[in-house]
Amino acid sequence: MKKMALMAVSLMVCLYLAGCGSPDRNRQGREQLTAQTQAADMALAADMKQENSWQKDGTQLAAEDTAALQEEAQDAQTEWDGQEEGSQETAGLVTIEDWKALPVGEYPITPDSPEWKTMSSSDAYAACNMPKEYAESLSSDDLSKYVGNYPFLGDIMMFNSIEDGINTLKERSTVIKELFSRPDCNAALLKEYTDLSCDYKILEEQNDMSSSRYMEQMFLEAYFGIHYSNLSDEEIDTFLEEYEQKYKERPEDVKDFSTATMFYDCIRDSIGYVPEDIVIDGMKDKVISEYIGISTLSIGSCTYNSKMY
Repeated sequence: MKKMALMAVSLMVCLYLAGCGSPDRNRQGREQLTAQTQAADMALAADMKQENSWQKDGTQLAAEDTAALQEEAQDAQTEWDGQEEGSQETAGLVTIEDWKALPVGEYPITPDSPEWKTMSSSDAYAACNMPKEYAESLSSDDLSKYVGNYPFLGDIMMFNSIEDGINTLKERSTVIKELFSRPDCNAALLKEYTDLSCDYKILEEQNDMSSSRYMEQMFLEAYFGIHYSNLSDEEIDTFLEEYEQKYKERPEDVKDFSTATMFYDCIRDSIGYVPEDIVIDGMKDKVISEYIGISTLSIGSCTYNSKMY
């Protein structure tokens, strides 16, 4: 089931990325920019609406179709990366004074800004890219707030893996790159995660992953899954305590989202297995059932069949 939901995400992303390679960058950028920032929201809506129907009728997409979608997305992304070269030249759209004038964590231009819909995609990236010297002057706690509010967090869903997506954001954002380079990065992001509160009413009623802060929660859970092996015992304990509390706060239908196990998915993809002692009580059955399938996955001292997705 998770594979079905993630393929829906891939399909939407491919349709979006296919337009990014148009020679008319400004026109296509204006038309597609809003779609990019909403892509993950649309994917969540598709997840919610399609997951049950797929479960009922058993519809399957062939593996070769999935591979084709991924290849198309990668080709479009490669072309898009080429267009992004030189975006720093447009950074004059926002000055360092504009950044300093705002409360910590706020961006001078966001998808809610009037000019957002008239900007090319490259200009929007540049406008959201903090001057390097200002990023270097900020504390790690302050940088973590900017990371959580980064307008393009949803881009992590556009790659073959979440880790590839996060690494790409690191190269595109001076804020993320600066924070990730610091020795107290984990502590700062852990504090951000602890302070975070997702508005599930907005998420369920509007399917808005950004305004509800669900996208930020997904991003941080993915980050700690990817970097699990680099966390101290104290950091792991603190994260798991907060992770379990946040899971309990989810409405029952949100607990069934395919993204609910992203932390464990990223651990599995990073180190090859999920340690049994870090699976919270409310998710033991779900995590094990998600890993039933083709190959094997070790959880603690037991070995379960694991599907690849």
